[in-house]
This record gives sequence, C-alpha cells and structure tokens, in this order.
Amino acid sequence: MDAATVTRALGDQRHPMWRPASAAAVLPARRHSCKWGSPPVRRATQGSKGADESEEEAFWFVTQGLERRKAREEAAARLKQQQQQQLGGSNHTTDGKINAAADAPTTATAAAAAAAAGAPPPAASPREPAPPQREWARAARRQALQLAAGLAALILAPAVLSPGGISSPRVWLLFAAYFAFFASGSVRRILRHGPLAPAREDAQRRGPARAASLLAFIAAMPVIHWLPLRRFLSIAAAAPLDRAAGLTLYDLLGAACIAAAIRLNWWAADALGSAYDRVVAPKQLVKDGPYKLVQHPIYGSYMLLFCGYCLACHSAPFALLAAWICAAYYRRRARLEAEVLRAAFGAEYDDYCLRTPKLFVPYVV
Repeated sequence: MDAATVTRALGDQRHPMWRPASAAAVLPARRHSCKWGSPPVRRATQGSKGADESEEEAFWFVTQGLERRKAREEAAARLKQQQQQQLGGSNHTTDGKINAAADAPTTATAAAAAAAAGAPPPAASPREPAPPQREWARAARRQALQLAAGLAALILAPAVLSPGGISSPRVWLLFAAYFAFFASGSVRRILRHGPLAPAREDAQRRGPARAASLLAFIAAMPVIHWLPLRRFLSIAAAAPLDRAAGLTLYDLLGAACIAAAIRLNWWAADALGSAYDRVVAPKQLVKDGPYKLVQHPIYGSYMLLFCGYCLACHSAPFALLAAWICAAYYRRRARLEAEVLRAAFGAEYDDYCLRTPKLFVPYVV
C-alpha cells in the first residue's frame, strides 16, 4: 500500500470533514497509485488474491477506525431524532395549550421553508386574550383612587383648614364610612362585572338642562359637607371638655343613618348586579330585593348618608337642607330614568311602576 493511501486513511480520524462511507472506499484506492505515482502492476499469478488480502489485513486499524466513526455518527443521529421527538411532544401541555417557547423553532422553520418554496408563510397562531379580570382590577383601582381623592376634598380638606381638625377621630370615621359606602357600589361592581358604561352614553349628560342640574348638585355637595364639619370642629376646639362628655342624640342618629345607608346601598347593588351603572338602559329590568319596596333604593341610601353626615356633625338644619337638595335632584333624575326604562322595556316597566309606586321610602315617598 502506498504512502498517500495510508496518509488519507490515518488523516481521516484527525479531520472529521473527510468521511468516506466505508473502508472499501479507501482500500481499493491503493491499487491505482503507488509510491512514485505510476499505475500498479496486477499480478497474474494465483497468489495475487491472497497477497491483496494480506495487505488489507495489515491496515486493520484503518477499518476499525472507520467503523467506530460510523457507529458514533449513527448514535448521534439517533440522539438527535429523540431530541426532536421530545421537543415535538413538549409543545402540548396537559390542559391542551400550546407552549409558545417550544413552538417557536417549528414556526420559524415552517416559515423559512415556505419562503424558499415561494409560498406565503404560515399564519402565526393567535395569542390567547388576557383575562378580563385583570383589566377590571385596574379599572377598580382607578375608581378607588378617584373616590379617595374626591372624599379627601369633601371631608379631609375642611378638617385641614380647621384647627386640630385633621387629628379628630370623627373626621376619619366619616371618611372611612363614606369610602365604604361608595366602594360597596361602584368599586365592587367593577370588580364583579367590569367597567361602567362610557360617560358619553349617560342620558343625564345629554342636553343643557340635564347637565346644569348635575352641575348644580355637584356644587351643592361642598356646602352640605364643609360648613357643618367646620362648625363642629370649631365648637369642639373651643370647648373640648364638653365634646368629650359622651355620645349625644346627634351621634346616635348620625351613626344609625350612615349604617342604614351602607346596608341599603350594598343590598341594592347586589340586586342590580351589572345594571348598577350610569343612566343607561340595562339588559333586564330588576324587580327583586329592595326594588320590590321602592323604585330607587340607591337614591334613598344617598339621602340617608348625607343626612347622617350632617347629624354626626351636630347640625339638624344642614341635615334638613341635605334632604331637600337630594329630594329635588333625585326626583328629577328618577323621571329621567323612567324615560330610559320605559323606552327599553315598555309595558313591563309600566306594570312594575303600578306594583311599586313609591320612589325612595317605602309607603312614604
């Protein structure tokens, strides 16, 4: 066997890029070259076959090396195939959802193959939409922050302007009661049923007369909250011993009205469900719960809350003023809601009004 053949055979193990299929591809090549580059001379004797076999046996290590490399290549191919099978099986979890991380190489390979063939790439599988509860939670947090800011301006601001007012326990109890009242309605409704209807769909904002009525009611709120609270804090600062003597009838009546307002608002909000909203037509007419007794129990709870606040501030005149302002405003709003509900439900709403004629207080108003 010539030196070139041996060099190629031995160099095959050092350079893996040169990979003949078997030893037969290397060994016959020695018959076509020799040490000086001249063609070999075939022997015509009978012993030529035996000599060739003896020469091949002399390079047994070349054959074994090629066989070992072939075995390594086959083992690597089997391992790669097993990894591909495992990768394909991991694309599906136990609940049937697609694993996006495992599916990304397959999608990229399919897109590259489609581009090479001139076909449009396969459409990517759509992502699952985020659960609505996350958006509802964010909307509820925004509503709670807006509510806290509004109540701070309504209750805490006059306390800050009064000497020693912000340190009064009564101020913080009123703030907590108001927050519990409004959060039990709007914030809880958003968490359970989603955001409120857009403000542009509110029937109360349509038309200058309705908008003016809403603005007048909003402007009246600081009057019935700031003035009685500042008066109470001023008297308490001037005569602290008298205020520390104990609970009065004002305190008891105020606490009872506020507690009844929170309970009634919670009950009505549970009955309304997703219909607890702005002045828009609901999906169904609610006639259960407190709506069996009056048509607008939530408006009644607002009246109780504002009157209880004024009584807690030891001001009966402002409690009467709050009741009068709320009655005037909510009666007008009740007529507006009647128009919306009658347009949406027709005879069903008329029948409900006949069976439940009172608006705010059972058997009274």
